[in-house]
Amino acid sequence: MSFPTRDKDSRKGDNGRVGVIAGSSRFTGAPALCGQAAMRAGADLVKVLTSKSVRDVVAGFSKDLIVQSYSGRFLTEEDADRLGDFAEWGDVLVAGPGLGRPDPETLRDVVDSRRCVLDADAIHETVLEADLSHAVLTPHRREVERLGDPERFAAQTGAVILLKGPTDRVFSPEGLEVEIERGDPTMTAGGTGDVLAGVVGGLIAQGMSRVDAAEAGARANGMAGEEAAVEYGNGALASDIVERLPGSLRNLEEM
Repeated sequence: MSFPTRDKDSRKGDNGRVGVIAGSSRFTGAPALCGQAAMRAGADLVKVLTSKSVRDVVAGFSKDLIVQSYSGRFLTEEDADRLGDFAEWGDVLVAGPGLGRPDPETLRDVVDSRRCVLDADAIHETVLEADLSHAVLTPHRREVERLGDPERFAAQTGAVILLKGPTDRVFSPEGLEVEIERGDPTMTAGGTGDVLAGVVGGLIAQGMSRVDAAEAGARANGMAGEEAAVEYGNGALASDIVERLPGSLRNLEEM
């Protein structure tokens, strides 16, 4: 894996801008966890676009996030222009955590041909009609059923698939790239998938390849989860993983 480096003369935003399209009236934690994970992965700036009804709640989770809102409880076709401007700002989009019931055509159009990470509610049959040759998908074992065979799906669409499970698997258009056995059973806690999507997006925004970002993200997420479990046992939370990501990524880079 080739990790991103920083020029000593770089300025704010040069080391990655991540746009997170996440959250709804029912889910406030997912966009915050995803955005914070992208920042802990090293991205300079993270902007979250979430439901108007929970915008202030999401903003209250972190002073480091830029938080904007779409028009209603869920993402609709009325938000198309707003999404287009939002997408142009970011080096990569992360879409899906906690979106609930987004309008699939609107979401498909904004991620089409863009560098993006699709998770959770963004892994929808209509969204999957987009050009995914610049995308990473992060489904769990139930969501992957929407893709069919992940290896064949990657080959047909050009997507990179990070299939989450007790053993994480990364598929590229060339086939199975790597299997990763990191993590802890405590990582069944809600939000750990949101964290992983954010880490992968943060690494891609800094210039990492999709395959390397998927592998590094899965390894770092798992290592951080192991460390959180040592300290908190079954009480380990997704937010505990976020705080341990920088150390895990640093250790991974030194291996």
